[in-house]
Amino acid sequence: KIYRDQKQELLKVFKKFSGKEDKPGEAKTMSLGEYLDMLEESGLDTRATERSVKLAFVRSKETVLDETDPKSKSRQLKFVEFLESIGRLAAILWREEGGMDFLGWLQDVIAELVKTVRKKASLAAAAAAVMASSRDLST
Repeated sequence: KIYRDQKQELLKVFKKFSGKEDKPGEAKTMSLGEYLDMLEESGLDTRATERSVKLAFVRSKETVLDETDPKSKSRQLKFVEFLESIGRLAAILWREEGGMDFLGWLQDVIAELVKTVRKKASLAAAAAAVMASSRDLST
Protein backbone atom coordinates (compact mmCIF):
# COMPACT_ATOMS: atom_id res chain seq x y z
CA LYS A 1 0.00 0.00 0.00
CA ILE A 2 2.84 2.40 0.78
CA TYR A 3 4.38 1.95 -2.67
CA ARG A 4 0.99 2.23 -4.36
CA ASP A 5 0.18 5.47 -2.51
CA GLN A 6 3.59 6.97 -3.32
CA LYS A 7 4.06 5.55 -6.82
CA GLN A 8 3.82 8.88 -8.70
CA GLU A 9 6.20 10.60 -6.28
CA LEU A 10 8.66 7.70 -6.46
CA LEU A 11 8.48 7.79 -10.25
CA LYS A 12 9.50 11.48 -10.08
CA VAL A 13 12.45 10.54 -7.85
CA PHE A 14 13.48 7.77 -10.24
CA LYS A 15 13.22 10.02 -13.30
CA LYS A 16 15.15 12.82 -11.60
CA PHE A 17 18.13 10.66 -10.68
CA SER A 18 18.24 8.12 -13.53
CA GLY A 19 18.99 7.97 -17.23
CA LYS A 20 22.37 9.71 -17.42
CA GLU A 21 24.00 6.56 -18.78
CA ASP A 22 21.12 5.55 -21.06
CA LYS A 23 21.10 6.18 -24.79
CA PRO A 24 18.40 8.44 -26.25
CA GLY A 25 15.14 6.56 -26.63
CA GLU A 26 16.06 3.84 -24.15
CA ALA A 27 13.96 3.21 -21.06
CA LYS A 28 15.41 4.97 -18.04
CA THR A 29 17.57 2.93 -15.70
CA MET A 30 19.55 3.93 -12.63
CA SER A 31 23.25 3.17 -12.32
CA LEU A 32 25.01 2.66 -9.01
CA GLY A 33 26.59 6.11 -9.36
CA GLU A 34 23.17 7.71 -9.85
CA TYR A 35 21.82 5.74 -6.90
CA LEU A 36 24.66 6.93 -4.65
CA ASP A 37 24.15 10.55 -5.85
CA MET A 38 20.45 10.30 -4.99
CA LEU A 39 21.20 9.01 -1.50
CA GLU A 40 23.86 11.68 -0.97
CA GLU A 41 21.51 14.50 -1.98
CA SER A 42 18.81 13.17 0.32
CA GLY A 43 21.19 12.68 3.25
CA LEU A 44 20.36 8.98 3.44
CA ASP A 45 23.96 8.05 2.59
CA THR A 46 25.09 9.08 6.07
CA ARG A 47 22.61 6.78 7.78
CA ALA A 48 24.00 3.48 6.46
CA THR A 49 27.43 2.17 5.53
CA GLU A 50 28.52 2.43 1.91
CA ARG A 51 28.76 -1.37 1.80
CA SER A 52 25.15 -1.72 3.00
CA VAL A 53 23.92 0.81 0.45
CA LYS A 54 25.74 -0.97 -2.38
CA LEU A 55 24.33 -4.32 -1.24
CA ALA A 56 20.80 -2.85 -1.27
CA PHE A 57 21.43 -1.82 -4.89
CA VAL A 58 22.99 -5.10 -6.05
CA ARG A 59 20.52 -7.37 -4.28
CA SER A 60 17.60 -5.52 -5.86
CA LYS A 61 18.61 -6.58 -9.37
CA GLU A 62 16.62 -9.25 -11.15
CA THR A 63 18.57 -12.26 -12.37
CA VAL A 64 19.89 -11.78 -15.91
CA LEU A 65 20.68 -14.69 -18.22
CA ASP A 66 23.76 -13.11 -19.81
CA GLU A 67 25.43 -10.42 -17.72
CA THR A 68 28.02 -9.86 -20.45
CA ASP A 69 25.35 -8.71 -22.92
CA PRO A 70 25.41 -4.87 -22.87
CA LYS A 71 21.70 -4.82 -23.72
CA SER A 72 20.90 -6.64 -20.47
CA LYS A 73 21.65 -3.55 -18.33
CA SER A 74 22.75 -5.98 -15.63
CA ARG A 75 24.34 -3.19 -13.59
CA GLN A 76 21.43 -0.75 -13.68
CA LEU A 77 18.08 -0.66 -11.89
CA LYS A 78 14.73 -0.57 -13.65
CA PHE A 79 11.93 1.22 -11.78
CA VAL A 80 10.61 -1.95 -10.12
CA GLU A 81 14.14 -2.80 -8.97
CA PHE A 82 14.52 0.76 -7.67
CA LEU A 83 11.43 0.18 -5.51
CA GLU A 84 12.99 -3.04 -4.21
CA SER A 85 16.21 -1.17 -3.36
CA ILE A 86 14.26 1.39 -1.30
CA GLY A 87 12.70 -1.44 0.70
CA ARG A 88 16.09 -3.03 1.21
CA LEU A 89 17.58 0.29 2.32
CA ALA A 90 14.73 0.76 4.80
CA ALA A 91 15.36 -2.77 6.14
CA ILE A 92 19.05 -1.96 6.61
CA LEU A 93 18.23 1.21 8.55
CA TRP A 94 15.65 -0.67 10.61
CA ARG A 95 18.25 -3.30 11.57
CA GLU A 96 21.10 -0.82 12.16
CA GLU A 97 19.24 2.00 13.92
CA GLY A 98 16.16 0.30 15.37
CA GLY A 99 13.47 2.51 16.82
CA MET A 100 10.33 2.44 14.73
CA ASP A 101 8.96 -0.57 12.90
CA PHE A 102 9.99 -1.48 9.35
CA LEU A 103 7.03 0.26 7.71
CA GLY A 104 7.95 3.44 9.58
CA TRP A 105 11.47 3.22 8.15
CA LEU A 106 10.10 2.60 4.66
CA GLN A 107 7.88 5.68 4.92
CA ASP A 108 10.82 7.70 6.27
CA VAL A 109 13.12 6.71 3.40
CA ILE A 110 10.44 7.50 0.81
CA ALA A 111 9.68 10.85 2.48
CA GLU A 112 13.36 11.85 2.38
CA LEU A 113 13.67 10.99 -1.31
CA VAL A 114 10.44 12.81 -2.24
CA LYS A 115 11.48 15.85 -0.19
CA THR A 116 14.79 16.00 -2.07
CA VAL A 117 13.06 16.04 -5.48
CA ARG A 118 10.55 18.66 -4.34
CA LYS A 119 13.36 20.84 -3.00
CA LYS A 120 15.24 20.57 -6.31
CA ALA A 121 12.05 21.47 -8.20
CA SER A 122 11.42 24.56 -6.06
CA LEU A 123 15.02 25.70 -6.47
CA ALA A 124 14.71 25.30 -10.24
CA ALA A 125 11.43 27.25 -10.24
CA ALA A 126 12.99 30.03 -8.15
CA ALA A 127 15.97 30.23 -10.51
CA ALA A 128 13.65 30.42 -13.51
CA ALA A 129 11.67 33.22 -11.85
CA VAL A 130 14.88 35.19 -11.17
CA MET A 131 15.97 34.75 -14.78
CA ALA A 132 12.57 35.88 -16.07
CA SER A 133 12.52 38.96 -13.86
CA SER A 134 16.07 39.91 -14.87
CA ARG A 135 15.06 39.66 -18.54
CA ASP A 136 12.04 41.88 -17.85
CA LEU A 137 14.27 44.48 -16.18
CA SER A 138 16.75 44.52 -19.05
CA THR A 139 14.10 45.22 -21.69
